[in-house]
Amino acid sequence: MALIADVVAGTVITISWGNGIRNQVIATFADEATRDASIPGGPAGRYADCADISALTRGNGATWDIVATKPLVASLSADAAGITSSTVLADVAGLSIPVTVNRVYEMSLLCIYTAAGGAGAGQFKLGWTAPAGATMDWGITGKLVNDASGVSGVTTFDGGFITDARSFGAAGTGTLISLTACGRLVTAGTAGNFKLQAAQVASSASATTVRRGTTLRLVPIA
Repeated sequence: MALIADVVAGTVITISWGNGIRNQVIATFADEATRDASIPGGPAGRYADCADISALTRGNGATWDIVATKPLVASLSADAAGITSSTVLADVAGLSIPVTVNRVYEMSLLCIYTAAGGAGAGQFKLGWTAPAGATMDWGITGKLVNDASGVSGVTTFDGGFITDARSFGAAGTGTLISLTACGRLVTAGTAGNFKLQAAQVASSASATTVRRGTTLRLVPIA
């Protein structure tokens, strides 16, 4: 619909014109459920902004398509609490993102950590937790666990599923090491939180610490 002249008094507003104007208004909703109750059927050309998925959606006549998103981000502005004498994965406080049901997300992670390296040292283990039924295929790049003193100079590329943990080398509690991961997270019928977990490779009184600047990111894609 293009503007070709000013509307004058007495102009009849047709149904198609009125609907065209309505469909160009972007309504904002707290969540998808409220949107669906307010605007059922995903009418073609109708836009709605849903806060729970941080996305702009557009009706296609049957359902809603994601047309623009803002990433959901959790980042540490201060070091997490150090992990000592534990090889059991536990949630890293501050690295949790709410996820909704039946959604596909692109996941990325920059993780910065310090830990003692070498044979029998704590080093660093990483894993995930998510709502029931969620799946994820992911890959990760980091330093190999080293049995000698200090961190291996060899980089390892690995992949896995959401239930898999991966172990990485370290170079001492004062030396920053980073790793990166990416993947595709798919939620099922349960909402909740997607979280980064961490532990030590070998139980050690020397702290393994996830450092400030570590950033977990999810982008809704479907």
